[in-house]
Amino acid sequence: MLHAAHLQPGARVLEIGSGGYNAALIAEVVGPHGAVASIDINPGVIAHARAVLDTAGYPQVQVETADAMAGWPGAAPYDAIIVTVEASDLPPASSPRPVFSSRRSGCAA
Repeated sequence: MLHAAHLQPGARVLEIGSGGYNAALIAEVVGPHGAVASIDINPGVIAHARAVLDTAGYPQVQVETADAMAGWPGAAPYDAIIVTVEASDLPPASSPRPVFSSRRSGCAA
């Protein structure tokens, strides 16, 4: 999935659906001049992700409890938005328009 996103060093990336591992991989790709924000609606998932990232040495990854349908404008705009949450977690016929409006023009989603 990360390969398909064509991430580059210095990119700003929003990950929807946190756990820590994928955010750490993204942080490795974007490097010290990039930014990674990872959101999840479940505070327990976010607490776990923060602990995993801190233990693994990725304190620069921002993790926040947030609804994917609203996105995370605090770190926008993004060069890529990567959705790792289960589709069954999203309401039927939903479209996270606010999330995708925070992408830079022409960026990967």
